Amino acid sequence: MRALTLVVLLVGCGAPSRPAPPAAPVARAAPRPPRVELVFVGNHEVSTDDLPGAVTTGTDERALASDQLALQSLLWDRGYYESEVAQPLVDATPRGDVQITFPLREGKRFRFGEVVVRERAGDGAVPPLEGAREAKSGDWFSKTALAHDIARLQRVYRDAGYAFADVVPSASTHDDAAVVDLAIEVTRGPVIHIRAVVVHPVGATGIADEAKNEGVVAGARYSESRLERLKETLGRTGAAVSITYAKVKGHADLVDVQIERL
Repeated sequence: MRALTLVVLLVGCGAPSRPAPPAAPVARAAPRPPRVELVFVGNHEVSTDDLPGAVTTGTDERALASDQLALQSLLWDRGYYESEVAQPLVDATPRGDVQITFPLREGKRFRFGEVVVRERAGDGAVPPLEGAREAKSGDWFSKTALAHDIARLQRVYRDAGYAFADVVPSASTHDDAAVVDLAIEVTRGPVIHIRAVVVHPVGATGIADEAKNEGVVAGARYSESRLERLKETLGRTGAAVSITYAKVKGHADLVDVQIERL
């Protein structure tokens, strides 16, 4: 019995045991960012599959307003002239995700009816856009096509010297035939000439020389395309510029062109 006790004592008097190493910290997965779920309510003819591509899934006020306008534009461009997109609604889901609901109303689908371009107090002939027109009778209404035609028509006049030509469309709908008649009215204003070309900084002779080469000089008739070509030409040479023009006080037919190196 004593021998057994001795053995036990010897074992207990051995080298002190080392403390166990601290447990390694358990890696925790990063919290999953909330998913954005898009819900479209009220579309019957336009496929839901076509709608998400028009929005950004942003949830701030600016992004929501932009997405609302983008959806409205998509519907307008598909002929839904009387469509409406209401303010988007943002809600949290039980899983902690975000749901954005876009309420919309398509309404009837319209085609272009009669499309007429006319002048208010015209004083000369400027070629119309019959060949290049996108808004054509019989095609589905499209706000983008109409905007392109207005921009082209405005460019025709402004390149002919009517720097302040104004192009305004008006529309009348015929629900029974589902068509939109358009009257695009042009107000020319006076023919504009350039009184002076002012370059900043003053010593930028290269810019002044390019302006002369493009015909942007004192006495020249105003041309919007000419100013754009000048800006593109200078950009290719590495000179980023801002080109603006302003009316000359007391002279309704004159402008000063300002070219400023950025």
